[in-house]
Amino acid sequence: MNTQSSYQITAEQFEFLTEAVAAYATIVAADRVGVLARIERGAVDVSTLACELSLGERSTPWLVAALASLGIVARDDAGLYHAAMPNISRLIGLSKMWDGLDQVLQFGKSLAEGETASGSANFYPGAVPLLGAAFASAAQSVAEHLGSVGARVLDVGAGAAPWSIAVAQHNPNCRVTVVDLPTVIPVTQRAVTTAGVADRYDYLSGDLFSLDLGQAAHDLAMAGNFFHLFDEVTNRNLVARLFGALVPGGRIAIIDVLPNDELSGPREAILYGLGLLLRTSTGQAYPLSCYTDWLQSAGFANVECVCLPSVVPLSLITARRP
Repeated sequence: MNTQSSYQITAEQFEFLTEAVAAYATIVAADRVGVLARIERGAVDVSTLACELSLGERSTPWLVAALASLGIVARDDAGLYHAAMPNISRLIGLSKMWDGLDQVLQFGKSLAEGETASGSANFYPGAVPLLGAAFASAAQSVAEHLGSVGARVLDVGAGAAPWSIAVAQHNPNCRVTVVDLPTVIPVTQRAVTTAGVADRYDYLSGDLFSLDLGQAAHDLAMAGNFFHLFDEVTNRNLVARLFGALVPGGRIAIIDVLPNDELSGPREAILYGLGLLLRTSTGQAYPLSCYTDWLQSAGFANVECVCLPSVVPLSLITARRP
């Protein structure tokens, strides 16, 4: 009698698990020995890094090489290692959030409550620069796909504004209005200044669900990585608000991670959705069928979806107000 299960892990799945555990261990170790904080302060070569932090000469090159393979640091032609993204020392904060997953599963309360004003104020000002850097290439694809967007763009829950920055760079005649919390707006302002488009940005600071977005005032409304923070009722109301804020013929552009309806994949989307439990008490990763229902119920037409190149499986959903 064959008692071996026919459901076995694939080689690809085992390879991913091995790499994921190694990546986590690398980031934790680099933080504990001070490497992340040191490289964040300024470029440094391996020998100096090992000397300053009293690390082994044999092990230090392997540690920084592993960090470079993960895209956290980068080595220049002079052999110096630089931070490859802003706030690399905050990566450990993201990993520590996962340590509370068992509590979330047992008690059902998120650690960050990112859907609330207070939770967002605590979590997002530090996180959005990392997110902006991570989504830069995907944002360029969004801008190329959208093409000409009209003169007036609304970016809700903008954070570091990677999506609207890319659109503004592709459309030099457009003007962007950002909506976000008072604690996040300064992060947005720094990002758009760095991108060289600050002179074309305006800001609405406060609660998106109560601010006056204007009636038929915008040609494009963008919401990147935002709908997953909230429950379905809230999202339906938000889609309806954005419908009213658009001119006839205006478009909505939603960027988010989309699992399939059965929650059987993609793997990255499922893990992303699990991580959302740690930072929102009401939201989740929604499949395309939910967005289609919300958009069509609000009056939108021509719902389309395209996949984006990204570190997570992001998709761009567009629809048009008739």
